[in-house]
Amino acid sequence: MNERLLTVQEVCEVLQVARGFVYRHAKEMAAVKVGSHLRFRRSGLDRWIESQQLAGDEPWATSLRPGRGPVRPKEMSVPPATREGAGRKRRPARKRKC
Repeated sequence: MNERLLTVQEVCEVLQVARGFVYRHAKEMAAVKVGSHLRFRRSGLDRWIESQQLAGDEPWATSLRPGRGPVRPKEMSVPPATREGAGRKRRPARKRKC
């Protein structure tokens, strides 16, 4: 048990993600609570990273959480301008009171 525990900030730097992501996935990453602080074992973090690896034949990454649909990369999604009914609708000008 000589393994040094990582802070949330250090996990953010290792994964190159925002703090919110780390807090949302803390249970999956087997976080340890030290008082009111979260800490992570590097070995547990490495195991979590390995479990996130996707199969190479998938056309896009699928969500690993149940109940959510596939996540499409930007180049595969339809641009907003080509979607039906797209574009900002403006309100009619307000009449000014004198």
